[in-house]
Amino acid sequence: MKTLIVYYSKSGNTRKVAEKIKDTLSCDWDEIQYDENAHTIKSAVDPAGYDRIILMCPIWAFSLPEPMTLYLEAHKAGISQYRLAVTCGLFGLRGCVSGCKKILGTPPEAAVKIRAKFIPSGKYSIAKVAQ
Repeated sequence: MKTLIVYYSKSGNTRKVAEKIKDTLSCDWDEIQYDENAHTIKSAVDPAGYDRIILMCPIWAFSLPEPMTLYLEAHKAGISQYRLAVTCGLFGLRGCVSGCKKILGTPPEAAVKIRAKFIPSGKYSIAKVAQ
């Protein structure tokens, strides 16, 4: 199965987790570049050529961050099977799952939250998204 990780990381936490999953699965990855002033994104890889997409982002106010929302709206036709991993302080996974379902029409196959306080030590599980 050809897998692509698509991630947005403002602080670097989500990037660390994305890199761990990329190394585990030996798959491709694409970082969403976000222009906060223009509210636009850039990405380098078309997800349509992949069997499965792993979406990764931080949680903003219990919801998907704007960069991920813009990405999903731009690429929804190319995303069929996907998993979701979010980094957070404590809460917000449900809002992100709901946001993905609203845009893509289906919920993720798996969804996991990774608490930011565990990222520096590496004491978190990626099993649900990296199967």
